[in-house]
Amino acid sequence: MSDAFPRQSPDLDWLLAQFIAETPNARSAVVASTDGVRKHTHGLSTEDSDRIAAVVTGLVSVSKGVRQLEGPASGPVAQVIVQFHGCYLFVVAAEAGTVLGVIADPTADPGQIGHAMTLLVKSISPFLTTPARGDLASTGTPG
Repeated sequence: MSDAFPRQSPDLDWLLAQFIAETPNARSAVVASTDGVRKHTHGLSTEDSDRIAAVVTGLVSVSKGVRQLEGPASGPVAQVIVQFHGCYLFVVAAEAGTVLGVIADPTADPGQIGHAMTLLVKSISPFLTTPARGDLASTGTPG
């Protein structure tokens, strides 16, 4: 996957398409804000991508609760993996206010998918930050 792409482009759907094409056994991807709003997608219908956006942000939110328990968990959520009979769902907190979710075939190598997701997040992190909704409210701008 190339690290070079136009910095002025706010549409990252094409980059998700490239990620899916270059990552073995990956089917689809969604970038969502941490409040569940779909920002970018590839390989899913609008309805499905909206649903997955809500699911992946919920998984990150629930996973953050583990940090509040006494024990070895600390720092940000690195990755959440949910294994279903017919697929995997991989989730990473990408950048402040943003989550990346990837659906992959059941034959996918979790280490390979996780590594590819980490590289993707690092390469596009400047484009993933989602401003807090409170910022809009404080300016009087309708949200």
